[in-house]
Amino acid sequence: MILYYTLAFVTSFIYMGFEIAAVRVLTPYFGSTMFTWGAIISTFLTGSTIGYWFGGKHADRSNSQVMVILYLSIAMITVAAVPMVSPVLNSLNELPNNIGVLLGCLLLFLVPNVALSAIVPAITKEGLSLSFSGAQIGKFHTISAVGSIAGTILVTFWLLPAASLEVIFASFTGGLVIALILYIGLKFRRKMVFVLPSFAFCLLPFLQFAESHINAPGTRLIAEESSAYHNVYIVESEERNGIPGEYRYMQFGPKGYQGGINLDNPDEVLFKYARHFQEVGDNLITDMERVFIVGHGVGTTARHYEKLGKDVITAEIDPVVVDMSKKYFLYEGDSVEVGDGRKLLSKQLDHSIDYLVLDAYSNDVVPFHLTTREFFDITRQKLSHNGVLAMNVIGKLRGDEVLEAIHSTIANQFPFVRVYASAEDQDKLQNITILASHSLIEQKEYSEYFEVKLNPGEIITDSSTKFSRLN
Repeated sequence: MILYYTLAFVTSFIYMGFEIAAVRVLTPYFGSTMFTWGAIISTFLTGSTIGYWFGGKHADRSNSQVMVILYLSIAMITVAAVPMVSPVLNSLNELPNNIGVLLGCLLLFLVPNVALSAIVPAITKEGLSLSFSGAQIGKFHTISAVGSIAGTILVTFWLLPAASLEVIFASFTGGLVIALILYIGLKFRRKMVFVLPSFAFCLLPFLQFAESHINAPGTRLIAEESSAYHNVYIVESEERNGIPGEYRYMQFGPKGYQGGINLDNPDEVLFKYARHFQEVGDNLITDMERVFIVGHGVGTTARHYEKLGKDVITAEIDPVVVDMSKKYFLYEGDSVEVGDGRKLLSKQLDHSIDYLVLDAYSNDVVPFHLTTREFFDITRQKLSHNGVLAMNVIGKLRGDEVLEAIHSTIANQFPFVRVYASAEDQDKLQNITILASHSLIEQKEYSEYFEVKLNPGEIITDSSTKFSRLN
């Protein structure tokens, strides 16, 4: 009976750990939005529904033991293959986000879920055939629940912050291999030795995972770290836009860079929007003393204003990002406070900030709570009378409801707002800067950005939004 309890615990542990890890697999491609969570929950519930029905139906047949071996084998192989297959999600990026994430989730996670779920009624039936009672039924449910709790807690609070996805999925695979060996050892002891090579499947998650979807042509992966929030990748290239150099970038996923540096010329600002942030701050704001930055990245903006002797506070939610900015991007400042940008901003004195820079994107998704009317009410309170809010938004000039909504939400709180873009193609996805202030914003000519007008959009609030691009 102990073996059946062990199998119930292991499969439940892996099931819930697998569900939590699914978030990290999908987030680099689709963001951690309500659609991502909805797709995961729907897929796992669908998989468990099919698996419980199928496993229960076949538990009454004479070949039920062979079916358990089949379920464990399918679960082992398909769980191990998820990291290797995940780059296929790139092909779904062109679809609407809600459709793409649902299709991607079904593609990667439905089959392993069906297999894992089918194991439960099968081994429960076998265990209860040895001793059938209400107490035994209760024990099976309790042990499964404890396994689910343990899988959720350990993966969320220990494995994901401490280990890469390859290691996590290899651990799940190893657990299923052990479960398979234990079960075959009980039912078919003489054949147990033939299952030992199954441990080779633990290597499958390491095959072309990070490099296959992180490395762009001409770049190489040099480091990778996991945290509670991201998988953080560091890549290098020997040229940028045809210009040779020792370029290094930080990525959270395949959709773009979080920041970069030319090690041959560390003071060079590589990205146009970051240059615009500096140009705005240096030329628009007089008597600047305090700068508050939400989103550290590699430390480009923080480094600039620290060198100018300004009082800088940078809010960065991920301590791994801060550590890697120091290790790989020559950031030597001490202005970073680890924590949520909205919470840290709310603790600042009213009217104490002269320049507030919002650059908190993860790939092309901005955290929802940094786009709402309530958040911009906080920014309004914290900005000095002549202070300026500068927000980087990735969007299109034409027909972009998210950009229009963010702009209208800011305009709901600030009397003076200007919008700047760097590309005239209205259908091109680009970095757009929104400036806002209590005071009249002087009209200026910028070297790489020009002023644009946007259509009005809906107001985003803490309690209501419909946009999938908001995290």
